[in-house]
Amino acid sequence: MPPQYGAVDPTQRPARINGCSPPMTQNQILFLVGNSVATAAFYLSVGGLVLSRPGDVPPLAHPELLRGVVTLHACLACTGFLCWLYVELHDPSLPSIFGDCLPTTRKWTAAK
Repeated sequence: MPPQYGAVDPTQRPARINGCSPPMTQNQILFLVGNSVATAAFYLSVGGLVLSRPGDVPPLAHPELLRGVVTLHACLACTGFLCWLYVELHDPSLPSIFGDCLPTTRKWTAAK
């Protein structure tokens, strides 16, 4: 009997347990590299603008506002990263606090 469409022979490679199980897709690698580069570029550019001032440039008018915005961005970026990491590392077949938030309708509880 020929394999069904989309079926993976478990002898060829083990089944994936979560999003970070090998092999990683090109989209996952692109996401990791792209977000890492974008985050590093943001903080390096903000740090460069704040820390390197020629003598004729006046100090920032509202440095506490800049610190607050950068701190808020860092907190939101860390929260987003931790949520993404949880989704990638958590085995979806196991119960979780997020799964308990879903409604108990057939869409979410039917076996697939």
